[in-house]
Amino acid sequence: MSFLLKGEKEDLLELATELGLEATVDMTKPMLKNLITKSAGYDEEDTKLMYEGIDEERKERELLEERKRRDNLNLEKLRIEAQIGLNQEILMRKFPRPTTLKQVQSFLGLTGYFRKFIPEYSKIVKPLSDLLRKDNSFVFEQPQIEAFGKLKEILTSNPVLHIFKLGKKTELHTDASQQGYGAVLLQEADDGRLHPVNYLSKKTNAAEEKYSSYKLEVLAIVAALKKLRMYLLGHKVKIVTDCSAFQKTMGKRDLVTRIARWAMLLEEFDYEIIHRSGQRMKHVDALSRYPVMVMSDTLNLRLKNAQSEDEGIVTLKELSWGHFSVAKTAEVVKQEFFIPNLNKLAQQVIANCVPCILANRKSDKREGFLNPIPKDETPLHTYHVDFIGPLESTNKNHQHILTAIDAFTKFSWLYPVKTVSADSVLDKLRLQQKTFGNPKRIITDRGSAFTSKDFNDYCAEEEIQHLQITTGVPRGNARELEFTAFSSQC
Repeated sequence: MSFLLKGEKEDLLELATELGLEATVDMTKPMLKNLITKSAGYDEEDTKLMYEGIDEERKERELLEERKRRDNLNLEKLRIEAQIGLNQEILMRKFPRPTTLKQVQSFLGLTGYFRKFIPEYSKIVKPLSDLLRKDNSFVFEQPQIEAFGKLKEILTSNPVLHIFKLGKKTELHTDASQQGYGAVLLQEADDGRLHPVNYLSKKTNAAEEKYSSYKLEVLAIVAALKKLRMYLLGHKVKIVTDCSAFQKTMGKRDLVTRIARWAMLLEEFDYEIIHRSGQRMKHVDALSRYPVMVMSDTLNLRLKNAQSEDEGIVTLKELSWGHFSVAKTAEVVKQEFFIPNLNKLAQQVIANCVPCILANRKSDKREGFLNPIPKDETPLHTYHVDFIGPLESTNKNHQHILTAIDAFTKFSWLYPVKTVSADSVLDKLRLQQKTFGNPKRIITDRGSAFTSKDFNDYCAEEEIQHLQITTGVPRGNARELEFTAFSSQC
């Protein structure tokens, strides 16, 4: 028995033959069990039943392995669908239905590039390819619609479309035309072939339509790298384009301003430029010639729309919205535009921005609570006292006017003074006292003449309540403010 358990495969097959069992190399393990049961004294019927049981167990195990393999494929499909739904809007699924023969040719050029991944490609594409025959009229009916939809579905599903993986060979194929520009990000899969990872396409705007073909090709590369930055940053990529001039331009010392700016954007990527003829770039050419397609990120767009409709976020945004500082705002603008006297312009815009004024907290002391001054219905009860000036000097060197206004009757007294000192104020108040007596309350600002010790001692001796308005808020002494405005017009 120990010999049977430890013997070589050839010895095992020889023993099986002697015992009258059919022996194959693939049946070694089940056959070993049969030999053991035969040696243990089981008859032929028991051995046959045991062998059938072992065979059923093997079939069940193979079935489980097949199910596991299918589950893995389904999992890969779910991962791709998740990527399609969350990370980007796969443009192929919105590829518009062709309306001309040229559009059919462009679409077939795109699908033909990946035909090696599409089983029975020629059979599927036949209704579309028949439209290219000279003797056929262009009629896009149900067979063509079904073929068109099936090809779009195949191009955006496994095994054609794959998920990006770090460390794999990566290529970015780009092309541009006056209608738009497009790109396809491809990566080497486990089968050693390049599979698409991402499709990009964007319509040119009014300014871009006037670009030369060279600038459009460079624009396509820059736009694709910006869009795929999260994939390609820190990852070596081959940029394949049909513009040979771009490959030569990157080695020049002096560049046109716009191209130089784009070249600086490319410096953060580890890339290699490869030229390929336009005949071998039909898969990207189709994306660049369909202007209705746009390059977009549906996840970011959906998040932006959802946040713009959220009441809480809108409230916080309105309460805290504002510009950066002048220096930061100017720095951001400089990255995209050249504006003369930018710092001065940014300062003016920020200074007149209502959200900034409301949102930014002042650096000085906070404004206190409002303290309304109760009015008294008695004449000569409350005086509003302040200075006006400096004015043009008189013959007696009087440059200022001390004003005292009765809060109830608004009767005003004007006294010319030489200086805005506490002595000048006290002299005129004592003169006022001889005729009208002392008021119960005096309201002033926080000038040095009214905050001095002499003035406060005078108010305490005469039992006069002295109220001071808030610094920088002249409306607290409204009577004086109105009188000053009136006197300035005289």
